[in-house]
Amino acid sequence: MRRTAAVALVAALSLTGCSMPSTGPGGADAGTVEAPPEPLGTEAAGEQFLQIVAPYDGVRDQFEEAVDSEAPLEQQTGLAAAVAAALRAEAEGLHRSAWPDEVAADAHALAATIQEAAGHWEGAAAAESKKEVMKHVDQAMKVDDGGAEAAIRETLGLADAGASE
Repeated sequence: MRRTAAVALVAALSLTGCSMPSTGPGGADAGTVEAPPEPLGTEAAGEQFLQIVAPYDGVRDQFEEAVDSEAPLEQQTGLAAAVAAALRAEAEGLHRSAWPDEVAADAHALAATIQEAAGHWEGAAAAESKKEVMKHVDQAMKVDDGGAEAAIRETLGLADAGASE
């Protein structure tokens, strides 16, 4: 169980390009300001978006399977922690990517919403009963992104998130 959560977290972090900043040899000199990256093209932005959201989708599916199969509380809370970590990595990836101007504001708005939902998932991870887990998950699912994800998907020519379910 813990291995599943750890694998999901490592996958989420690696797919979003998260890494430790370099301050040693070969890193940027102190006081050097790097130019911001050029915005991604529409196709590259779409691919980037799908890579960023994929880890959350996968671990959330695992969580739902655990709930549906009435898995032990420890498994459900462990998967809830993995969902929260995947959401935090997703928000980071959304903030760090060089989005085209047409989706940049929606991407940053979505990241803020995802951070809020991650807090509820962290509550689920700390729950002491299955009922409490579901209370926090319900709160997470009620967080409204104001249409930001749908706008991003439409602008980038991506399928609606619910289309594959």
